[in-house]
Amino acid sequence: MIASTTRRIVVGVAVIASVWLTGSVEASVDAPSDAGSVEFVDPTSREPITSGDSNTPFVLRAPVDSVCPGDSANDDWRVQSFLIPVTDDPATIQYGVIGAEGDGQFAVYSLQTRPYVDTLTEANGAAGLPGRIPETVALSFGVFPAGTLTESRYRIGLACTLFRETAVYWDTEIELTPAPEVEPGQFRWTVAGASVAEESDGGSSGLYALLALGAVAVVGLLVVRWRRSSRRDQNPTTQSKESV
Repeated sequence: MIASTTRRIVVGVAVIASVWLTGSVEASVDAPSDAGSVEFVDPTSREPITSGDSNTPFVLRAPVDSVCPGDSANDDWRVQSFLIPVTDDPATIQYGVIGAEGDGQFAVYSLQTRPYVDTLTEANGAAGLPGRIPETVALSFGVFPAGTLTESRYRIGLACTLFRETAVYWDTEIELTPAPEVEPGQFRWTVAGASVAEESDGGSSGLYALLALGAVAVVGLLVVRWRRSSRRDQNPTTQSKESV
């Protein structure tokens, strides 16, 4: 009888330990899914930005109404940030206590040099309901010494994890280019594809400016001629002299 009771206690303790370590004996995630892109936002103006340097502060914003399958308060879901080579798959990231642990993989850091990891979702009233992803704190690449991030293309984004296993993620590609004059990282970044659009917009803006100047010049010439004609019509002396 005592042995049977002891056996039950041992089994119970094992189950409790399993739940404590894994969160739930049934907790699991489906195949990770790509839910879209993140957007860089200026922390002050709250407007989107598409470029900066290693010191530029920014906020990462997931699409409106982005959620994790559950919240943090009831279901233990967390939000992670990641910065990984473009050839790596965000669905396969292994997260540790300070972020992504793969070769050349990092968390994104706040202005206070803290990794944005294991962040809580907004709370729900009950378990099993989606947890809304909050906008990040102000972040930057200023924590990375020169040479840590090389001239290359990276994926940067956010992921919903259950016990650090990815379920949903949002990411955007950025291109890094050398900038030795920028300390400490010595690089600039641009959202992939944004530079082409900006150059195109810049050319159009220049053309519009030239057209506007031309239009102003034409209007000005017409006004001058009209004024001269009006003066002649109003001055008979001038008309008689011109006729003689």
